[in-house]
Amino acid sequence: MYQFTLAVIFRYLIGVGDAAVRNFIWLPNELKLYSVDDENWMGEKPQVNYYKSERTSMIRGYLIEKYESMIQPVVIRWKKSFEDNKIHFGKLTDFVENRFPHILQKDKVVVLFDVNK
Repeated sequence: MYQFTLAVIFRYLIGVGDAAVRNFIWLPNELKLYSVDDENWMGEKPQVNYYKSERTSMIRGYLIEKYESMIQPVVIRWKKSFEDNKIHFGKLTDFVENRFPHILQKDKVVVLFDVNK
């Protein structure tokens, strides 16, 4: 659940909207998850709540339980890496800067996965 949650949050950060299972490859022997089919960056959907499935509820529950201990440290590292390297992001820079506030705080990222919205 950890890798899948991070992958979906990262897809949100760069504006890749389709979180269908077909867009992830799980390699159980390596314990790795790969996000694929993500060539369409900077999608204009303002929230992730279009992931209306049982996975959405699972991600939301995982975020409520594990955000501070498991997810937030990774998102903070992403933010630092982005800040250190944003000269290389080109037109993606403003888009990502505008999305970071939605994933840096638990209450805001949990709302993204509220299927009742």
